[in-house]
Amino acid sequence: MAELLGSTAVSRVNGYMTAFGASATLEREIDQLGLSAAGEAWLRKRVR
Repeated sequence: MAELLGSTAVSRVNGYMTAFGASATLEREIDQLGLSAAGEAWLRKRVR
């Protein structure tokens, strides 16, 4: 759990979810977040 809480990827996803990231930036970074294909699709739907 500590690894998850300290994860840069988790911090970035959280930022996107709270509108602190643009969709263009997400597209540049999404492959580095370690998400499944379903996770990527879910995040893309929510970041516009």
